[in-house]
Amino acid sequence: MIQSGEFPAWLEVLLKDKFFNACLDHEDVKKNEKNILCIDCCLSICPHCLSSHTSHRLLQIRRYVYRDVLRVDDGSKLMDCSSIQPYITNSSKVVFINERPQSRQFRGSGNICITCDRSLQSPYLFCSLSCKISDVIMRQRALSGFLRVCNVLDLTDEVTTTTPSSTLEPTGSTRTSSDYINRA
Repeated sequence: MIQSGEFPAWLEVLLKDKFFNACLDHEDVKKNEKNILCIDCCLSICPHCLSSHTSHRLLQIRRYVYRDVLRVDDGSKLMDCSSIQPYITNSSKVVFINERPQSRQFRGSGNICITCDRSLQSPYLFCSLSCKISDVIMRQRALSGFLRVCNVLDLTDEVTTTTPSSTLEPTGSTRTSSDYINRA
């Protein structure tokens, strides 16, 4: 499996943290689930924590079938999400962050995940981001070709001051997507 120190700290938090648990700093407030990853602080936060992270890059974690997922558009700004089987939820393509347990033995023809043998639709090779990362590390011994340079993240959705809808630049920015220089 993936060894610590072989990838950035924010990626380790993304793969290991328990998202959608209550934020201990805001336990008396409604909607306090930690569903945002602050890439700059390497910390999962709730929407009420956003005021302390206004100048940071943020990534919203979502849920699909009781599992943590990323929108493909958001994840692709940070890493290579190709060959991971996407699913559609709320009109967006998402990928699972961690592998899902096998529900039953795979039978028949079709693709299987290179890492965990979960059945997949053709032409996909991985069931989750963590399976792809494990394979990249095993084959290439590094993540340099997998991770993208991400100094500024494009906004694809309108930013609100309470909950990010996507990967964000600092909250409260007045920039539009045409103001960005893609450094990836």
